[in-house]
Amino acid sequence: MKPAGQLKTTASGTLMSATPVITPGADELSIEQMMNELEAIIQEASTSKKHPSIA
Repeated sequence: MKPAGQLKTTASGTLMSATPVITPGADELSIEQMMNELEAIIQEASTSKKHPSIA
């Protein structure tokens, strides 16, 4: 439960950081691509030893 909470918090932080990139007129494809990128970043971070706060 605790690691999941940390991962969720990290995901929120990453999402908030990326939010300014999304413009009000962004199409669904752009948002989908960003979400896929975000998911990939989280996936990599969760398995990487470079991020002890997540691992």
